[in-house]
Amino acid sequence: MAETFSQPPSPWLPNSPEEEGVFAAHQESWRKQSLEQQLAATREELAAMKQLIEELPEIFEHRFALRLEPLLAHRDRLQSESEQLRHDLLQVQGQRLPLSLPVLPPAKHRQQPRLARALQHAFGLRRSAA
Repeated sequence: MAETFSQPPSPWLPNSPEEEGVFAAHQESWRKQSLEQQLAATREELAAMKQLIEELPEIFEHRFALRLEPLLAHRDRLQSESEQLRHDLLQVQGQRLPLSLPVLPPAKHRQQPRLARALQHAFGLRRSAA
């Protein structure tokens, strides 16, 4: 006669319909809790991304200003050197230069940042006045 071996009941799997119902309810509760945690984490990530998008124009303006600063200083230095050279030339020649030489206007910094408006418009963060 062949012997049949029965395995002992597993502590991880339900053994009766009552246990199966409790197991399913516990599993559903765990799944719901897991989904709620994922949703909370996703909402936090979304809020952080929205804040970053709002800060992007300011970040880019700051970086642009940092890169522009040495160029503006160089231009101002060149303009003052040009004025000094013109003055020296006038003294050497003893006369006035013709005014046909182009003179750059002094630098004017805009108070309203165009880059910020452009980025806000590009990302749809700025509401149009209607």
